[in-house]
Amino acid sequence: MSRPRLVLLLLAAASVVCLGDMRGDDPPAPAKSGASSQVPARLLKAVSGKGAKVPAVASKPAAEKVAKKETATKEPAETSEAKEDAKAPAEPEEKAQRAVGEEKAEAKNPEVKAAKLTPKQIAFVKNELIPAYQSGEPLSILRLVSGQLARWSDPQVAGINQLLTELKAPTLDKLITDARMNLARVGMAEKGPEASAREAAIVLREIKWQIEEMLTVAQGIELMKDPLPKPKNLMEFRDLLWAAHVQNNQLINADSLASQGNLIAQSKIVAKAKNATAADKAIFATKFADISAKIRAVNRDLNERGVELRVERIKFANKVLAESKDLKERFFAAYAVGIDGELLKQGFKEFAGTLVRPSLNTPGYAEAVTSDVERGQKAAGDLVKKSQLLFAGMHWWRRGRYGRGPELSGLLKSKAAQTDLAAQIPLIMPKESPIPIDPAKNPQNQIPDFDRRHHYTWAWQTRQFSVSNGSSSSSQSSISQNVATSSIPMSMTPDFKGFL
Repeated sequence: MSRPRLVLLLLAAASVVCLGDMRGDDPPAPAKSGASSQVPARLLKAVSGKGAKVPAVASKPAAEKVAKKETATKEPAETSEAKEDAKAPAEPEEKAQRAVGEEKAEAKNPEVKAAKLTPKQIAFVKNELIPAYQSGEPLSILRLVSGQLARWSDPQVAGINQLLTELKAPTLDKLITDARMNLARVGMAEKGPEASAREAAIVLREIKWQIEEMLTVAQGIELMKDPLPKPKNLMEFRDLLWAAHVQNNQLINADSLASQGNLIAQSKIVAKAKNATAADKAIFATKFADISAKIRAVNRDLNERGVELRVERIKFANKVLAESKDLKERFFAAYAVGIDGELLKQGFKEFAGTLVRPSLNTPGYAEAVTSDVERGQKAAGDLVKKSQLLFAGMHWWRRGRYGRGPELSGLLKSKAAQTDLAAQIPLIMPKESPIPIDPAKNPQNQIPDFDRRHHYTWAWQTRQFSVSNGSSSSSQSSISQNVATSSIPMSMTPDFKGFL
């Protein structure tokens, strides 16, 4: 593996470590009340050693929505490639981008007139499929649908999709695809029922569309534009890096989708498919390896731009530490110097080589970064460690409060988590910061899904339990607001976006 590629792999992995593991998270919406937009006074008192008055953090709405809701109107993917810097990507990546760019855009699904559903089909959707979707259990969805797909005509599937949309649920295409992908992410793909060629075509078409959407959004964020943005304060740096974090995770998810798509396209089910339509044959012929190369090229560009922005944040934080006496500003600056500094120092120390972004190849660039980091850490003193502990604690609290595992309606992680450290990390996290609901006021639709997780799980450490049909979930959870994560960092130190 080339040294430049190693640099990017390190930085991509480190960005997950530094910014958390909430794949697909939107920037949390600012709270309406001022109280929740403050760092609690007792926390700043603990790190400062004195009781200073804590001003409210200026919550600025994100400049752009970096991830669309699942039910949003679907738009065609952009065909323009991200602008390149003076140095082009490696030749294989460039060829892959050109090959994918030259493909003609296909319709996500052929236009099919929805059939009128029978009372039995309507009852199936309302009484079986919707509850399975609300339970958040992928296996339940697949067991209900996979065996019946071959019997449903395209107009009937369109009719089911129409009814699902009216019920504010994802389409059948998305339900099946997300169920398959969520099982694959947690190593349970073999647990699902065997797919038919018809299901394979539906899943591949949905995978391709989702990837195109992810690429469109990732290439459209502020950080991907030239010239690079110049934030005026630490909160603006935070917002830009949060958007980059979200899109980095989305691109990793997109690459995972492309890998699964490639496996399906090359499977025996597709090879032996009989009576496939022209549309199905076209989707079976999709070159997912080329799509994967394009995703990685975009992600490489995003991560290198993120490196440049972190270097600028260190310089800005040093100025704050030198000039400001405000505890809150110094606290955030110390955190920025600590987290960015360790990431960049380690990256430039262990790996060297030519990168795509010209500025990163400037002679003496790494040495200047190291000098800035050391100066900032010295000025911040023990605030570096204290800030990291505070935000890491907030991060793990958020995982514990809102994270959902792949089993038992989200209450449990996979069985592999008992013996594999990596399997303990993946969770399904909310795309938008939830607003808790008093369970006494709305017990059928509470947020979070469970009032206190340990009430349910601490007694189940041996996994010796059973669930009756009527108690598989304590709430009518909206899974469309969640997205699976597959990050496996050994330690977490998130950015401070989403906790203030």
